[in-house]
Amino acid sequence: MDVWTHAVGRMPYRFDRFPRTKEHCLNGVWDFALIPRADADTQTPEQLGALPKPKAISVPGCWQLQGFDKPKYINTRYAFGADANKLEPPFIPEGQGMVGIYRKDLTLEVPTVHHRMILSIGGFSSAVTVFLNGQVLCYAENGRTACEVDLTDAVRPGQNLLLLRVDEFSPGSYLECQDMWRLSGIFRSVKLYEIHELHLLDSYLWAEVTPEKAVLHTESKILNLSHRCAPRIRVEVELLDAEACPVGSCNGKTGNDSDRFEEVSLEAVFKERGFDPAWLDGALQIPAGITATAYGHLELETPHLWSAETPYLYQVRLSTFLGEEKLEETTVPFGFRHYEIDGEGVFRVNGAPVKLRGVNRHEFDPVTGYAITEESMRQDIELMKRCNINAVRCAHYPDTPRWYELCDEYGLYIMDEANLESHGISYRKNLLPGNDMRWLPRVLDRQAAMVQTNKNHASIFCWSLGNEIGYGETVALAASYCRTADPTRLIHKRQMNKIADMDSETYPSPQNMRERAEANPNRAFLTNEYLHAMGNACGSMGDYWKEIYEHQNLMGGFIWEWCDHGIYKGKTPDGRDIYYYGGDHNEWPHDGNFCMDGLVYPDRRPHTGLLEFKNIYRPARVVKYDRESGMLTLHNYMDFVDLTEYAALTYQVSCDGEVIDSGFIPYPDGFTLPPHSENALPLAVHIPDKGKCFLKIFYHCDKDLPLRSEDHLLGFDEILLENEDSRNQKTLAMWSDAPSNSTITVQETDRHLTLHGKNFTYNFNKLTGLFAAMQYEDAVLLDKEMEFNIWRAPTDNDRKLKLDWLAARYDHCMTNAYRTEYQVTDSGVTLRAKVGIAPISLQKFLDLDVCWTVSNSGAVTLALHAERNTVFPELPRFGLRLFLPKEMARVSYFGMGPMESYCDKHHAASHDYFSSTIWQQHEDYIRPQENGSHYDCDYVQLGGAGIKLTAVGAKPFCFNASHYTQEELTEKAHNYELHACDSTVLCLDYAQNGIGSASCGPRLAEQYRLDDASFDFSIRLIPEKA
Repeated sequence: MDVWTHAVGRMPYRFDRFPRTKEHCLNGVWDFALIPRADADTQTPEQLGALPKPKAISVPGCWQLQGFDKPKYINTRYAFGADANKLEPPFIPEGQGMVGIYRKDLTLEVPTVHHRMILSIGGFSSAVTVFLNGQVLCYAENGRTACEVDLTDAVRPGQNLLLLRVDEFSPGSYLECQDMWRLSGIFRSVKLYEIHELHLLDSYLWAEVTPEKAVLHTESKILNLSHRCAPRIRVEVELLDAEACPVGSCNGKTGNDSDRFEEVSLEAVFKERGFDPAWLDGALQIPAGITATAYGHLELETPHLWSAETPYLYQVRLSTFLGEEKLEETTVPFGFRHYEIDGEGVFRVNGAPVKLRGVNRHEFDPVTGYAITEESMRQDIELMKRCNINAVRCAHYPDTPRWYELCDEYGLYIMDEANLESHGISYRKNLLPGNDMRWLPRVLDRQAAMVQTNKNHASIFCWSLGNEIGYGETVALAASYCRTADPTRLIHKRQMNKIADMDSETYPSPQNMRERAEANPNRAFLTNEYLHAMGNACGSMGDYWKEIYEHQNLMGGFIWEWCDHGIYKGKTPDGRDIYYYGGDHNEWPHDGNFCMDGLVYPDRRPHTGLLEFKNIYRPARVVKYDRESGMLTLHNYMDFVDLTEYAALTYQVSCDGEVIDSGFIPYPDGFTLPPHSENALPLAVHIPDKGKCFLKIFYHCDKDLPLRSEDHLLGFDEILLENEDSRNQKTLAMWSDAPSNSTITVQETDRHLTLHGKNFTYNFNKLTGLFAAMQYEDAVLLDKEMEFNIWRAPTDNDRKLKLDWLAARYDHCMTNAYRTEYQVTDSGVTLRAKVGIAPISLQKFLDLDVCWTVSNSGAVTLALHAERNTVFPELPRFGLRLFLPKEMARVSYFGMGPMESYCDKHHAASHDYFSSTIWQQHEDYIRPQENGSHYDCDYVQLGGAGIKLTAVGAKPFCFNASHYTQEELTEKAHNYELHACDSTVLCLDYAQNGIGSASCGPRLAEQYRLDDASFDFSIRLIPEKA
């Protein structure tokens, strides 16, 4: 077979809801053998079927996850050739690739009279060859779309041997170089069924839609698989509403009544083959082996329109008749909708402006890989809907048909994407499939697979022509094909905007999005990937959505990506889950943990980034609260639903972390809040004269909705309330010392100052300017000397910046005090030091003027001024690190929580008083990294074993408390490898560098960098008996 041949014997691509009978699922255990490709190529079908010692394998599944070979995780390279310069597409290098031989013995009957027996292989990687009883029936690539094969002429009554040869690599693999685990096998269902020889092969349903009327058009293809001319075939179309009540019907007519039909009519095929089809009373005669199309039209007054918020589905019943005999019948769910981008660059659904709050999603399960169950799909959709996500990009291939049906049912906008990516040769432009016309048949085949199999799904708003496939003529022709085959949807192609309906780019910064929107205000802009959600991620999301909401031509975007692609490997002896990423199977090449880049963990537990998204995507927002009038102004960000019909409102007023008022907010009589509008409603609350007061407005589902129950929290707003003194009064009290008659004595050595108070002894290191030991009421407060803290365990989004940090040796710094002095006063002792912080063997980068004040009560106050050498890179963090006894395992604080929060990642958090264990503070990222910090805190208290220590800031500060050191988090590659230290580690930070999304995206925004040339930091430590 010629290397440029991509399919032989495969039936045409068509929508999945075609009629069939006697369906039999072949899923389950098959005989299996894995052999090198070179050996398989020399075997006859008989030899392949007689391979010795076959083993059992489950279908659907991936053979690397069932003990055959090993998984390979690669981002931009080919698994069969890491060096792109040595590849010669479409040839696979010698010695590369394995072949899986699937064998099943079938007992079959000859198909029913006038019927054909069809085999369907739902998904495979990367190519399949079908043998039945030694006869080669089919070769196919593009395994993300079902391969259907007509078995009829090879079937024997009784025993039959079915062999499926699945090649790990094929010429088509050059079009499938995607950022994912490279797995192989048959990963979707295998089925046998019968179809009538006069078969309703396919039907394309589309509609002209206005709020007042919809016209449903049907284009039904009848395939004559018999050996005779079929007379008088009729297609009947019936439209049913959601309750299965008929609302209209028509007979499919043939012929052309618009230019649209002339473009796609197959009459030319008839004429080329010497046929002149005869049309009689809406029925048609179809010569043997020919496909003909019947057209139907049906009008519906005031239709229910489909949207992600209102996913109303009708049912279209299609029946074929031979005379008065019904041959076949099928029912297709259908949603009336209209997608467009208007002249001002606004994306509209049914005329309403819509923002795409989207996410990219690969099909992946931590146990079965590409083999996805309906339960898993429902789990994903439920979590998406509960977190206010309204759109999904199928990256970078069409999904299993059931996925689209569920998205139609529950309401998600889908960007469907062709199975095209050639990243591994993307820098050899003469070889890019997008620029090489020899690849055109394969490129068009994959576009046709996507469009023809999924064209009737209401949820699909856009066809994406592929990812990183090139920008040449083959892609332009693919766009023309999609527009001709289905003009009702938008076309997307990143960086090839002339053939697409919108401009598109990956990983722009918020500033870049604003510039693009304002430079071309009438052109829609969509970011198909942004905010790389790898590990502790999703910083700056609020900045993106500020721009998206302020610019009407910004369509929204799709976050990369939905789930961490970790492979489950069981549990450790102490019960911790083990997940592998790239390299853990000793494969090469690999791209490490770059596959751990999701909003949810492999088992679908949400990352904190998903919680951030949820609240930024909330359905409404407070525009303002007028204390004087007691009026609350809201903006409804829903696209089709009045907020009063969707969300119930509650409120809460807190002062210094205590709730002082709460309740339900009723909608006044006659009050409405239509989509994209603002309105005010009364809310009078009492605000104390003193204290840090917040008003929180909560949005709940006001009734049970699909996948969301009544009272489900949709999001919240938090408003700082103005009063006479907005300082936290509890914090102010902590800065005051109770009167004390006691005094402090000081003993000095060449290295230390030892301070003795009434109930404490503190040891101060003159060489570092820090306390080496603290004992209070006979309780040890410090397990080791406190530290000025610069380092944090790099996050995945620090992966580029950490190279600068390591070059600056921020992870190995020395603290030296050049001058230390003290003064005893009536109220306590003042310690002053000039301190420098420098990496080992490099110049210092921080000069500190340090002042410690120890009060007679034992409270310790730090006030410092820092000057930073700006030649060095921005700091990971700056603050104090304390090693407290591990028994101090309870933490309480006033600040942003309860989840982790950072300067650019705190929209899911709110200000309140929180309490938890230290273990509950840990966010267990699969690759360990900085986690669990809390932003904008007034104080934090740790307690246990009869002692507690409170840290209170002169200004809001950040902290985290953990049983893991930052060195342990830095060193270990997996969370299950972590070992807790023998202390509770408390970090009290002036600030941390922001989180950002630079693992694959723009540099951290300037306003979130810890690059101040100078700064001041003050914090007080208060020990007490519990």
